[in-house]
Amino acid sequence: MSTKFISFVPLSNSDRRPSILEAMISNNMRARQNNLDRRSKLAWFGFVNWVGFELRLGIVRVVQGNLSESIKESSVVEAEEDDDDDDDFIKKNQMNPYQMRSKPMQ
Repeated sequence: MSTKFISFVPLSNSDRRPSILEAMISNNMRARQNNLDRRSKLAWFGFVNWVGFELRLGIVRVVQGNLSESIKESSVVEAEEDDDDDDDFIKKNQMNPYQMRSKPMQ
């Protein structure tokens, strides 16, 4: 009888099971890469968000500036036209606080 030794020879590197140390290293490297990817995505998103915020803020400032200028111009024109009528109207329509009650308090 002859003795036969059966040896399992891996066909390629991918066929063999990685050792624990190799698995830990590859998992660590994969986690680091995922972390870097996530950080770069967050940084890019933050930058785009900041640019959008600044643009909106700039547009609001421009619109508010234009509105305030137009309000100033219109209020100056109105103030020149009728200044006395407003004072008379306010004086005529000022109410005495005691006139608001229908009955005297008991």
